[in-house]
Amino acid sequence: MNIDEFDFVLPKELIAQFPANPRGSSKLLYFDPHHKIHDQVFDYIVNILNPSDVLVFNDTKVIPSLLKIHSINAKKTNASLNIVHQINDSSWQVMAPSQQIN
Repeated sequence: MNIDEFDFVLPKELIAQFPANPRGSSKLLYFDPHHKIHDQVFDYIVNILNPSDVLVFNDTKVIPSLLKIHSINAKKTNASLNIVHQINDSSWQVMAPSQQIN
């Protein structure tokens, strides 16, 4: 599998900056057992869940953290890093794509 197949353009104006109001009106996209796609609102989830289902909550916070690196000494040495969190006053944990040099 090529991870590049998962790349897509996401316009900035489509990224939520604040929670939906009311909260249950946020969008919910799901597949039913017959593999049909349904476009609903999150409040509808009570009609989908079964007693044996497990919900996993992701309460991480996203910070604007993309650093783009451009070398002035070498040709085509561009890279990007995503800051994950601060370790101490002078150290940060970052993630970098495995294929980052163009």
